[in-house]
Amino acid sequence: MNGIGSAAKRALRAAYYTWDESMVRRKAPDEFLTWHALESGCLDPNYFMHVVPERKLIYTEVPKTGSSFILSELATAFGRRRAAGNMHRRAHSGLSCPRDMGIGPFVQLVENPETFIFSSVRNPLTRLVSCYLDKFAAVLIGDNSYISNTYIAYRRVAGKFVIDGRPLSFAEFVEFACETAPLKYDGHWSRQADIVSNWIAKPHVLVRFETLSRDFAQVLTRFGADPAQVERVLASAVTTTDHKARDLLTERTRARIVEAYATDFARFDYPIHL
Repeated sequence: MNGIGSAAKRALRAAYYTWDESMVRRKAPDEFLTWHALESGCLDPNYFMHVVPERKLIYTEVPKTGSSFILSELATAFGRRRAAGNMHRRAHSGLSCPRDMGIGPFVQLVENPETFIFSSVRNPLTRLVSCYLDKFAAVLIGDNSYISNTYIAYRRVAGKFVIDGRPLSFAEFVEFACETAPLKYDGHWSRQADIVSNWIAKPHVLVRFETLSRDFAQVLTRFGADPAQVERVLASAVTTTDHKARDLLTERTRARIVEAYATDFARFDYPIHL
């Protein structure tokens, strides 16, 4: 029954999205064009943008930049955090997505000078290392998992011999990530600049993974979060695989990442050497 109920909710949500888009397109073309420009320029803003309307707060999530930690703390401060919930699910976090607000109200929130928008970023080198270790290193190609099926599809589309029955090496993963990042296929290895808008809904503040606790604590303080929560965030040591980056990165893989993710290094001012 739960499965049927979930499917019905998804169908109703899709129907609402279609109706809302049609109404805004006809009655508020300026707002529709603004939303369309954001949706066309960034990877799935309806998934990666999290909204606290009553606080005039928007967070653009970037995977592998401490986003799970940030979403958990935002849900604790302003949402409906469940102790064992997945904070990337709206039902567990209580944070809104743009389309659930409606295109018109969301665009009005974005254009409100009182609205505060922030995002999180990370050095592309350590971000890809983290992605590899978390999502790819233990996956056997051919095990019918999402990662395996995605990689096999990439090899076939590229006309390359399909690796099967073993995990990818880091060098193989880098080749895959660098070739598919421009396609905006999956946020975990997409370019950060393709998720974080540089025009509509451009962040006022970037929380850097390298100084995550300090930077994010400042955001929470700005919005009057419980001082005890702010202190806990400041004292948090976010789990990181950065220390493994120097062991995995070779000059060849580093140069490949620097080339493929050049916009991230330039826009977010990260060094090309660790």
